[in-house]
Amino acid sequence: QRQMCIRDRQDTALPQFFVHPVFGISCEVHMDDIHGAGPKQHNREMINKIGELLTLKKSDCYGPGEQYEHLKRVRHLYPEGRLIAPNKKYVEGVAEALGLSKCKPAKTPEVEANRRTQEDSLEVLDGEWGSAFRSHACTLMYAGHDIAEAQHAIRELTCDLREPTVSSWTRLKHTTRYLTGVQGEG
Repeated sequence: QRQMCIRDRQDTALPQFFVHPVFGISCEVHMDDIHGAGPKQHNREMINKIGELLTLKKSDCYGPGEQYEHLKRVRHLYPEGRLIAPNKKYVEGVAEALGLSKCKPAKTPEVEANRRTQEDSLEVLDGEWGSAFRSHACTLMYAGHDIAEAQHAIRELTCDLREPTVSSWTRLKHTTRYLTGVQGEG
């Protein structure tokens, strides 16, 4: 029988992911946090092996069909792997604050008509509106990690953090409408 080794196979594209092909375990490492998925018996073996090498503060064991939250994302575990998706509460919170909870989702994260222009700088949002824009744009960044097609739109919002404008607000609302429609993706 093959011995369990923590560093069995490291993903070359996403180096924070490791897999043990024989035991069916995948592992995600973030600084001092290690998250594994696979058959519960092998998960427990992996936790014990890591515990021999490191001091563990917490060692929960999750299996297929379960989910948990870490780094503002939800990890859904399935027999064939995991889905990492943004936590819905962040996008839903922004949508509610903008009055968009019941709006139809946008089909794309950006539209040409809303692109930044020189004229944007003429209508700067005042203190309270500017602060609200910054808060909502930064909250949407949590969703940007896992929704690749929205990353550019969110980046464009962050370019307006210093001096948000009325056009920035329009872009924020459109991107939020898009993200409400892709909530289960990751």
